[in-house]
Parts: sequence; C-alpha cells; structure tokens
Amino acid sequence: ALTVDGVTKEYWTTATTVDAALTDIGIRAEGAVLSASRSQALGRQGLAMSITLPKKVTLVADKKTRTVTSSSPTVAELLTELKVTLDKDDKISPAVTTPLTQGLKVVVQRITVKEVTATEAIAYSTTKQKDSSMYTDQSKTIKAGVNGSKTVVREKTYVDGKLSKTKVLKTT
Repeated sequence: ALTVDGVTKEYWTTATTVDAALTDIGIRAEGAVLSASRSQALGRQGLAMSITLPKKVTLVADKKTRTVTSSSPTVAELLTELKVTLDKDDKISPAVTTPLTQGLKVVVQRITVKEVTATEAIAYSTTKQKDSSMYTDQSKTIKAGVNGSKTVVREKTYVDGKLSKTKVLKTT
C-alpha cells in the first residue's frame, strides 16, 4: 500500500526496489519525504509506505511574506522547518494540525498583551446658589470643586504591533 499525501492506494508491481516501483506507477518523488529508502528491496510480501510530496505554500509572519516549497506534512512542521518560533499568545491560521496542500497560505499573527496603569483627572463641579439679596446676574459659590484623580489599569492587546483591543481591568 502506498499513501501519498494522506491518500492510500494499493499498487501491484514487479519492481524490486522502492525507486523502481515509484517509476513504474508514475510517481515523481523528487524532493518528497519517503518513509522508506529508495534503494530498499521489495519482497514478495510487499511494502506499506508513505510519501509526502513537496508543495508550494505561502507564509506570512513577522511582516514578511515568503513563498516556499516544503515537504512538511503539517503547518506545525512547516513552521519548525522554517525556524518560526511561536509563543502561547500567537495566532496561527490555519491551525498547526492542518495538512499542507498546494497553494496553502499560512498566517502567523504575533499577539502581545500589556497591562498599562495610568492616572487620569476626574472632572469637578462647583456648586453656586442665587439668593434674593443679589442682583439677577450674580451668584454665590457654596462649594468650590477640586481636581481629583483616579488610577485606571487597562489591558492592551496588540496584533503584529498594532493596538487591536483595550479593556479596563480596574479603576481606583
């Protein structure tokens, strides 16, 4: 049985090696990842093997777009092959378990979450009152307002360096 990019078929051949069998059944495996050596002998009992053919895929990561040819079976292995490191917040599309297919576009978004504390002014009000002993355009200040302040803690989420979300965590 031969599994090519996840699809299994049975082939019958009189070839005596893996390389000759691949040639007989018309599979061009240049650059492919084989589960058996090309020079391995085929006995009468046959051989179960798999082949992952190279595919052209596009990777968008760290503000760069690269088109590469890879025989990696999944997105996770492609990222490892290309030495793309991830942290727990990064978002990968499609999922790392997705099999590579011809023309697939893989996007890595770098997510950074920061907690920011700021002191903000609180607006004040002044209480004024009019009474009958004053002219109509006059008033008396009963209570003068005073500047106040509050401390606000916010969580800021950045996607590829651009602010995408702000959430207030607490105000004191």
